[in-house]
Amino acid sequence: MIGELFDTQALSSAKHSILLYPITGEDHSLGISQAPELNASALADFTKVRLVVIDGTWRKSRKILCKNQYLQGLPRLVLKDLPIGQYTIRKARKPHQLSTMEAASAALSQMEASTQKYAPLDSAFSSFNAMLTAQMRR
Repeated sequence: MIGELFDTQALSSAKHSILLYPITGEDHSLGISQAPELNASALADFTKVRLVVIDGTWRKSRKILCKNQYLQGLPRLVLKDLPIGQYTIRKARKPHQLSTMEAASAALSQMEASTQKYAPLDSAFSSFNAMLTAQMRR
């Protein structure tokens, strides 16, 4: 789905929806509801999981989260052992702030406990990033 507000019925289905988004101390001060705890057993069958990913700048993704009570009510997948972000086209305030693509790849690797399965995706992203960087230097 594309947009800022979403049809909750379309997102609700037999699949268990999980939001890929960090839990931060500023959530409450921004009026963002506390996310329910992620039940690890929900990740046991990947065919029944829908990973919801907000694509945008940190500021824009926070705005989308603030506007959507449904998204706030989803359990969150918090990434562990984050790599340093390789997306140099946009400025990150912290070394472990990842692009949407990097975060999605890290999430899938974490969920499936397989770092090698998504290595080709990470490699393609690194090549893409290098190509954009080279073009910007011209």
